[in-house]
Amino acid sequence: MALWRRAAAGWPSSARCATSTVYSPYLLHRRTDLCTDPDRFAPDRWESGHTPPPLREAYIPFAAGPRKCIGDRFAFHATTLTLAVIAARWRRRPDRTM
Repeated sequence: MALWRRAAAGWPSSARCATSTVYSPYLLHRRTDLCTDPDRFAPDRWESGHTPPPLREAYIPFAAGPRKCIGDRFAFHATTLTLAVIAARWRRRPDRTM
């Protein structure tokens, strides 16, 4: 992971093998060096072509590594399916007020 390599490069060389480390998804998602204005709701920052493109590892809603949520794929598929069912019930009509 690019984020891990970048973070590890700044660690002191005295870090020993099997040292416990902790990360906070809350703090990671609010780092200004990874995302401009992180407290603003801006889903378009994850679209391709956004400048600068955020690191893929900068957003981890289901954690990462060996303790990653096993239901993350199910959650993404369930959300997509739910949105499709809701959108199928809507009917779009042209706006005649223009």
